[in-house]
Amino acid sequence: MTIANIPRDRSVHLTLLRAGAGLAVALWGISKLAFAADWVAPYGNFYPSLPTGFIVVYVLGLIQLALGVAIMLDVWRRLAAWIAVAMSLVNLVASLVLFLRAGLPLPAPLGLKLVWFFFNPLALTLVLAAVALMPQGGEPSSETRPGSS
Repeated sequence: MTIANIPRDRSVHLTLLRAGAGLAVALWGISKLAFAADWVAPYGNFYPSLPTGFIVVYVLGLIQLALGVAIMLDVWRRLAAWIAVAMSLVNLVASLVLFLRAGLPLPAPLGLKLVWFFFNPLALTLVLAAVALMPQGGEPSSETRPGSS
């Protein structure tokens, strides 16, 4: 089965999944480009052993914007989605390390930050993995591959 053979309603679902995941990654990048000053200081906290600064934030913003557009337009979607998964996992691990390193109980505001900085990246990682695992436009599914049962 190819994308052309997928029933219309399923094709719409896949397109919406791709659009949502791509938009999330693109907005992640746009926020770095629009609010670079707000990203520089937190990067020093989250990634203390890596170089940080405006150039790093702008480069990451441009990369994330390009990845998001590639996912939405289905251009090198799998590669773009796996790169975004890797970036999201780095974000997730860095957030966990920062919260564990602090060793503090989670009061309400920090609890809200935990939801934002942990569960949102976790959800985004899972959605991006689903997009990366979607069949490519002309690839046969397992149902139509020779030798599959």
